[in-house]
Amino acid sequence: TFVSVGNSISINFAERVEIIYGPASAMYGADAFAGIINIITQDIPEGKEAYFQAEYGSFNSKDLLISLKGTVKSKLKLFGQFRLFHSDGPDLSHIHTLFNIIEQYQAPLNKKFEQPINDHNVFLKAIYRDLEIAYFRQKFNEGNAWGFTPEIYIYSKKNKWEFSTDILYGKYEKDMGENGVLNFNVSYKNMKLEPESNFFKWVVPGVTDSTFRQYMTGADQSYN
Repeated sequence: TFVSVGNSISINFAERVEIIYGPASAMYGADAFAGIINIITQDIPEGKEAYFQAEYGSFNSKDLLISLKGTVKSKLKLFGQFRLFHSDGPDLSHIHTLFNIIEQYQAPLNKKFEQPINDHNVFLKAIYRDLEIAYFRQKFNEGNAWGFTPEIYIYSKKNKWEFSTDILYGKYEKDMGENGVLNFNVSYKNMKLEPESNFFKWVVPGVTDSTFRQYMTGADQSYN
């Protein structure tokens, strides 16, 4: 599905991470020819576990992680995880002369490198006997960073890549013994590219009045 492994995804509770390189990954979709990353979450324990993590670092970076998981009355297994990550982002203008063009920015642009990060994700899962229901939400809001040439793209906080992904699914799997396995899956996926997701470009480098905005928006919904 459309999930970006940026600063929004935490692998603190991953049992393992599987990576498939090259053409073999194409079996997962036409756009997957470069590779596939599969994050396998840990099993839910028989007891109850709670985890809280809060970190603060350079660039005014804040990372908050909350996780609750466990078994209720020996049959119902519950898992919940929430992560919030914010950072002002690095100032690349101090480490590479390529970004000296930022000093030419004119009002209303600020004469500084602005690429903040505002991401979060939520993952909820319940398992009762042979039935599993889960919900996943990801909000990805990050700048273009090294991705584009400063002579073409403007590095302001409005120049960003912002989208959300919501996945709701149910799965029923019953072992029928000699008759095999009965498997039923239903899912809803919604990806939305936010209208605020813009790429600001120069028409003439350094001339603010000649900039234009390239909107890259859209929504994709699917039922399986």
